[in-house]
Amino acid sequence: RAPVYNFQTDADSMDMDDPSSGKKVICTALHSLGLLSNDIYLLDRQYGKMLNSTDPALGNGYRLWATPIAEYIKGDSMGSKVARHIVAPVATAWAEEMAHQMRPDEYKSNIIGKLLMAVGYPICRTIGEYMNKQLRDNKERI
Repeated sequence: RAPVYNFQTDADSMDMDDPSSGKKVICTALHSLGLLSNDIYLLDRQYGKMLNSTDPALGNGYRLWATPIAEYIKGDSMGSKVARHIVAPVATAWAEEMAHQMRPDEYKSNIIGKLLMAVGYPICRTIGEYMNKQLRDNKERI
């Protein structure tokens, strides 16, 4: 079962243009396109920052696959628009669940987001652990 966090965040102190603040990728792209609200985005970033400090393999695995998707959905091609149409509701459900976990009294749980976390966390963590192992192996060869 995913933990529930009730962190209070100071939205005014978060630099909306600093990608290291929570190290979010797809949600940052959606927010920049006006497809994710400020309040959800800020809580999502705070959750990401907390998660990156407690589970770096998960964050690294997520960024490995999510970065090219985020770049693609920001494009103007027909494919980018279709991908954005598919990705937006999925990422929004995920972000809404993160907001709930950060402030459960203010935001409702999102069952789709919760399901995505239950499936996505182990996948992203596995990717991140594999990536870290590959980096260690490469360093040993040098």
